[in-house]
Amino acid sequence: MQRTRDGRGLIALILTFGPVSGAHFNPAVTLADAIEGGLGWREVPGYIAAQVLGGVLGVAVADLMFELPAYTLSTHVRTGPAQWLAEFVATFGLLVVRARRAR
Repeated sequence: MQRTRDGRGLIALILTFGPVSGAHFNPAVTLADAIEGGLGWREVPGYIAAQVLGGVLGVAVADLMFELPAYTLSTHVRTGPAQWLAEFVATFGLLVVRARRAR
């Protein structure tokens, strides 16, 4: 059940912010946009810096919302085939939204 909710959350974010930002939640989207000429290469470092900063701040906000310390070291291994597949699927979704928006 958790996977279904996570997927719906990603779709909601893409649909909400896609028209505003082009769904630039991931450096792969930014690079694809630059490769296709939709974004200048001079802008790419700023987008990627904003994505990294947004991720770091997002972790703190999410933790604080659940009354957890803003930053703690994880005791769980966060790598492996399932995580890489999840990243691929999420990135693919962002790229599809971007491609549909470009039409």
